[in-house]
Amino acid sequence: MAPVFLQEPMEVLDGLQQVSTRQIHYPKDPHGPTIVSVQLTLLPYVLPTYWERHRLSLEDIKQTHADVIPPKFYWLAALLYGIDVIASSIRPSFRCMHEVLISQKPLAIEKMMKQKKLNFPTKSNLLSSSSHVPSPPQAHVTPEEMNLLSKMIYHDIKPFDVMDVPHLFPWQNGLFIATTLEQDGILIQRCVLYDNFIQSKKQQPHGYASRPLLIRVQGTLYAIVEECVLLSCTY
Repeated sequence: MAPVFLQEPMEVLDGLQQVSTRQIHYPKDPHGPTIVSVQLTLLPYVLPTYWERHRLSLEDIKQTHADVIPPKFYWLAALLYGIDVIASSIRPSFRCMHEVLISQKPLAIEKMMKQKKLNFPTKSNLLSSSSHVPSPPQAHVTPEEMNLLSKMIYHDIKPFDVMDVPHLFPWQNGLFIATTLEQDGILIQRCVLYDNFIQSKKQQPHGYASRPLLIRVQGTLYAIVEECVLLSCTY
């Protein structure tokens, strides 16, 4: 049966961690309903909230992201959103009671897009010319904003240093820093509070996480994370 959410999927800790709690009813089970609580730290690229925020098309998700991101992350996203997954896709590990085995079949992304029923745009919103993998979504800013960003590019941030930055660029309810000047525009990357970065368990010895780039803005420490946008100018 379809799960009833006790807590809808939501993003916490600057959007780095995702949580949901739902109740699943099994009519023939004498023990009654089962409550499932899911707490994950997933890449933003596999989340419907990211697809909607950057208006990605079906082709953007299938051809660009599905080719570079292991399917197991999409299976976990399906679990977070209460989407029914086949029994063999996520199953207990016999090696450790706290681990699960996750399928690498690309069917996961198909199930996600089919059951979320999102209103996908028909036009692609990714720039394939960028060297960033996966390709970043594109957005447009005014000439004044582009001129301001061109003076705020910090391309020499080093992993083991903390760079002092006077201010960040607000964009889509987040804070970003300009890191690269590209042929198509300026690449900006999202910055999150360092304490939230640590609490989300984003910095793990496995998976995609790595030592973050750190900056300090007026005494507050931030970590630069994966999510980025390529801004170009509108005239």
